[in-house]
Amino acid sequence: MFAEALTCFESAVSSTQFHGYGPRPIPHDLDGAVDRFIDAYLSATHEERRLLECLPTNAASVLLAFAERQATLAVRVKSKELLVRALIAVGLSAEILADEREGMMILPLPWHSAQFLDYNPADVFKQAATVLPAVGAQALVSFSQRSPDDQTLDCMGYRTGSDEGGFRYVRTW
Repeated sequence: MFAEALTCFESAVSSTQFHGYGPRPIPHDLDGAVDRFIDAYLSATHEERRLLECLPTNAASVLLAFAERQATLAVRVKSKELLVRALIAVGLSAEILADEREGMMILPLPWHSAQFLDYNPADVFKQAATVLPAVGAQALVSFSQRSPDDQTLDCMGYRTGSDEGGFRYVRTW
């Protein structure tokens, strides 16, 4: 099942349908495609999860856009589960790239969302890290250990704002 989901996700990412995905209205049909991929990942065996390495690197940018969008939606609907899914997406992007740096730019959003919703952000990050491979899990743990000044929206170029759907994170760069 994971191999099939991986193939579908790879095909979608390789097409043009995700171009301009990040700023689209929240929620959007494309969110469901990423969500189904994450569901398949969570249901996969440890061996099947290694197929993640087969995804093209541009899948990471789709996962990061999804994470940004889910952190926003989590605030709108007051959902801890959506925060965890946002973090899983960031962790999977780190695995695909074998590098956590791009995901670090997005991590202040679920951190802020958790605080806004009165959850302990470190606990939410730990919960997500338990289902991720090493690079992705380490990215979440590393961010949790940063100084509070290095976990803010400002430090990564974001602020809170709104759109026609309500609350939304807005890039300042």
